[in-house]
Amino acid sequence: MLHKESQLTFVRQYLELLNTVEQAFNYVENKPLFEQADALHLIMPDLWSSWIQLAVSHDALLDMLGDSPEIQALVEQFRDMVADFSETINVWSFSQEKMIQYVLNRLSPFYREWKTKTELILSPFVRH
Repeated sequence: MLHKESQLTFVRQYLELLNTVEQAFNYVENKPLFEQADALHLIMPDLWSSWIQLAVSHDALLDMLGDSPEIQALVEQFRDMVADFSETINVWSFSQEKMIQYVLNRLSPFYREWKTKTELILSPFVRH
C-alpha cells in the first residue's frame, strides 16, 4: 500500500502518462489514411519520450510495489512491448506503410491491453 503523498502523486502521474500515450495512438488512428504516415512521424519523438519516462518510472514503481507479482509482470510486459517495437522499426524503417500497419494493428492494441491491466492494478492504490 502507498503511504506517502509523494507515492500517491507518483502513481497518479504515471497513470496520466499512460493516457497521454493512448491519446497519441488515437491521434494517428483518427487521421484519414493518407495522413497517418505524417501523424505517426509527428508523434514518434513524443512516444519515445513517454516510453523513456515510463521505463525510468518502473524502477520507482518496483521500489514501492515490487513485492506484487502483478506489478513485476506489468513491467516485464512493457519491456517486451518496447523491445518488439524497437526491433520492428529497425527492420521496417524503410516502409512507412508497414510501420503504420504495425502501429495500428499490433502496437496500439497491445499497448491498450497493457494499459487496461495496469490501470486495474494501480487504480486501487490511488483511490480515496
